[in-house]
Amino acid sequence: MTRYRYAHGFTLVELLVVVSIILLMVAIILPSVDRAQKTAWETRSQINLRQVDIGFLTLATDHRGYLPAAFAAPFTGPEDWQKSWLGSEVGWTSNEGALVPYIGGVKKAQEIYRDPVIPPSPLNSGKGSNGMFDYSALTAFAGARVSAMPNMVEHLNPDTGEYEKSNTPLIVAEDPAGYINNHHVEPSHSGLDRLSNWYLDGGAYYASVDGSVTRLQFQTRGPTSLEWIAQTPSGATVNLDWYLPGGWGGWNHR
Repeated sequence: MTRYRYAHGFTLVELLVVVSIILLMVAIILPSVDRAQKTAWETRSQINLRQVDIGFLTLATDHRGYLPAAFAAPFTGPEDWQKSWLGSEVGWTSNEGALVPYIGGVKKAQEIYRDPVIPPSPLNSGKGSNGMFDYSALTAFAGARVSAMPNMVEHLNPDTGEYEKSNTPLIVAEDPAGYINNHHVEPSHSGLDRLSNWYLDGGAYYASVDGSVTRLQFQTRGPTSLEWIAQTPSGATVNLDWYLPGGWGGWNHR
């Protein structure tokens, strides 16, 4: 007599065990995938900052070592290259920003001026990117001559309340929930504007006058320009606030 063997189906208990294992694996894997994606975005942000920084320094090389403007009048000069580094490519002015020819044109500018770490949010919401740009130049250095800028400065660590040495900032990832970036379309880091704190494990990146990209580590919101301290060409110690006697190029005479 021929005997047939039948494969029995899953019992309810076995099915629940399998589903539980799958759910557990998903719970373990998803945070790793999310972190990996955010790490990739941060790497892209560093690359963007580096490209903007190189654009600034290359423009300066072509113009006797002077940087472009970081804000509107009186912090602009009379020539086209002395205008704001941001322009019509992000809806800032009626003319293209002075940096556009140095970073590959308008489309490239629109791509690298956005920080992929920060999600877009409606203007004036204070919740995220203004959708046009997330990196800001320090107004204190509008029209500054690179050779007149210090290599090192000090910044306030908001976690400790102590000042720490760091490379001189030129372009920063600005906090979109802060005083300016999501509330106004302004391409400068000045006054009460703060560094972003949207990155993994806290802190933010900024590009320096020496061509490097540096991360400042902190858990609360980052320092304002009032909380960066630098030595001027005359030897005075000042903060990097927006006010410059003499407007564009004022740093060179401080």
